[in-house]
Amino acid sequence: DWSSDVCSSDLEAYYAISLRLLDDLNGSAVRLLMAERRGRNLTAVELRRAFDRAFGAGAGSRVRFACVDDGGRRLISELTLGLGGDPAEAGLADLLLAARPTDQGCPGGIIDRPGLQ
Repeated sequence: DWSSDVCSSDLEAYYAISLRLLDDLNGSAVRLLMAERRGRNLTAVELRRAFDRAFGAGAGSRVRFACVDDGGRRLISELTLGLGGDPAEAGLADLLLAARPTDQGCPGGIIDRPGLQ
């Protein structure tokens, strides 16, 4: 996996790549959708469609949800993005499309607001 290769050879490069990919994600409509849904339900289908629109057809099939139950609520606890290719040479869209598709994980949940609920 690319992270162990980059991390072991150059920590600064690893974090620079990570921040660049995070900037790609945060500059997309995906972040806007998640911000709009804070405190409300978001389905895996909706999020995958947002990834397709932001990063190209098929990008959403490389995104997986993890959820946890919290009392009577199901919360989205993690998003995993499948990436393939060389992150030093490619942007998030190309890395997503180079990965194998994955199952969606949980079907959706609430994007929890910060702080105690």
